[in-house]
Amino acid sequence: MIPTRDDAVQIDFDDALARLQVRNMEVFDDHDLANSLTQGLGLPATVVPPAGIPPIFPVRAKVSFDIVWNGAIDTAQITNTSE
Repeated sequence: MIPTRDDAVQIDFDDALARLQVRNMEVFDDHDLANSLTQGLGLPATVVPPAGIPPIFPVRAKVSFDIVWNGAIDTAQITNTSE
């Protein structure tokens, strides 16, 4: 998880709409999942046949995205009775 600014999230319960907007978030580009899981160190072919995982170290990167959720299918009132 990465913290974002408070104004990056907008929620409208009446219209069943939520939005997350992030600009220029600093992240690491791990090249691929294998290098992410090995922290860029790779693994030799003796461990991961036939070719192993070549070491590719992460580089700094920036990402931006705009995600919108909408269209609630159903709603419900929930009460916590354990208190």
